[in-house]
Amino acid sequence: MILKKNQFVINKKMPQWGLGKVINIINQELTEVFFEHSGYHKFYRKNNPLSESELSDDERTIFENLSAGDLEEDKKGSFQNLTLSQENFVQEFPQGFRDPKYIQRERTQKEEAHVLASELLNQKKLEQLIQEKAFEEISANILKVTNKLTLLLPNEKAALREGLKEEAAQEEFALSLYSLLYGSDEMESRFDEWAKTLKSIDIDKWTTATYFLFLVFPEKYMFVKPNITQAVATMSAFNIAFTPRINWRTYERILRFSEYTKQKLHALEPKDMIDIQSFMWSIMAYEK
Repeated sequence: MILKKNQFVINKKMPQWGLGKVINIINQELTEVFFEHSGYHKFYRKNNPLSESELSDDERTIFENLSAGDLEEDKKGSFQNLTLSQENFVQEFPQGFRDPKYIQRERTQKEEAHVLASELLNQKKLEQLIQEKAFEEISANILKVTNKLTLLLPNEKAALREGLKEEAAQEEFALSLYSLLYGSDEMESRFDEWAKTLKSIDIDKWTTATYFLFLVFPEKYMFVKPNITQAVATMSAFNIAFTPRINWRTYERILRFSEYTKQKLHALEPKDMIDIQSFMWSIMAYEK
């Protein structure tokens, strides 16, 4: 059959590779295809095993988020499908996200930090303290929450403490954090305003930017450790449009990738983004 660019196909000889998308056709002789479960492959026209296929909703996400850069990385052999990553994870934690060693090592402390964040930074308490202009107390509560975990590096915690020394910075930070967590505007504008606040006191790191969303709402938002997040996304050939500058476009793509990962790990029954963040950290440790 004659194939076209962007056409969806399957390899009849290797159906376990899953759905593929034709990325490029060179001189009608060489076809380059990206497969969801196997990454990049090329086929010569003679004895081509490919046949046309349909794209289901479940398969749509990965193909909507491919980019030329991801494919170039994958041609170097960096792709690793999430099924293999899951197998590596289960080697370390045989009962998956229910494994006692996993719960003790990866989950318990983060759950405790979530409870603390929910207690000190819940909407009612923040509203009351803001009305009382108790910004110093809010800052103290913020530092208690950041000190609960080692997700932030010591220098990042020190930068936050330094940034919250001045009364004006305490007020600006508290109001911006409240807007981020509980504001009524679209998340895009709230997140971008939050990024400006962090930059104004020189603590604009992805870790700090996503830490509080992750702990207050772990069912929805992801904590971003840049090196880990980029590495896992590259392994999955998922374009997160990463830049060091904190911005909603990148974070929205990271959230999309996190949800995609959660869906692909459904057999392990992940509860929330605490499990997904821990999974990403663990498989990168395994790869190292």
